[in-house]
Amino acid sequence: MSNSTPVPLAKLTFRANADELRRVRDAVHTACQQSGCSSAVTRDLVIAIGEASQNIVRHAYMGTEGGEASLEILKGKGILEFRLLDSAPPVDREQVKPVWPENIKPGGLGICLIHDIMDQVEYLEPSSGKGNLLRMVKFLESGTNET
Repeated sequence: MSNSTPVPLAKLTFRANADELRRVRDAVHTACQQSGCSSAVTRDLVIAIGEASQNIVRHAYMGTEGGEASLEILKGKGILEFRLLDSAPPVDREQVKPVWPENIKPGGLGICLIHDIMDQVEYLEPSSGKGNLLRMVKFLESGTNET
């Protein structure tokens, strides 16, 4: 990442509920359009962030009611950065490593897609010390509108 400080494009807090995922995908789509991303990159990023958000709903909160998460979208010189934060119990980092299965089975492929689409994927320690903070970065093509 460059020395320029990324500029916030969007921040969205959502309930950990499958019905909320459309709002997340719409926010990603809008941020990608504002950043001049191609339709293919926009589609891929909507898929990746949608998968990561769905993992929060399905796995981090295990379908329990009342959980919340937030998505922050930032734009820096040549990058789009996505930060997903929840307050669920910390994930086992060994369980969220991408492993491409020989025989594709349901479950676990979302993590592979996220790592395949994004240029950087890392879990950071949330400033609150609770929950999970997933940072995903996509390098923008030259010729994309930059700040």
